Amino acid sequence: SSKTTAYYFQTKASGSYSDGIIMDDGRTSDESWDGVWYQASKVYEDKFEIEMQIPFHMENTGQNYKPNLHYTTVLQ
Repeated sequence: SSKTTAYYFQTKASGSYSDGIIMDDGRTSDESWDGVWYQASKVYEDKFEIEMQIPFHMENTGQNYKPNLHYTTVLQ
């Protein structure tokens, strides 16, 4: 078992956002984690844009890590 840890950052066009930690290869999570990061969103007539600034040094454990970006778009 690798016990991989991931940090997640979610934001919406409305400006609401959340973050947390996913641990133990996805079996547990901690939504109380409150990282310092910034986001902004802009809604246009035919689209919306979201910008996120996430410092890489946020959770420095001294270990090597591989950043991985995944995004999902949900249209309602």
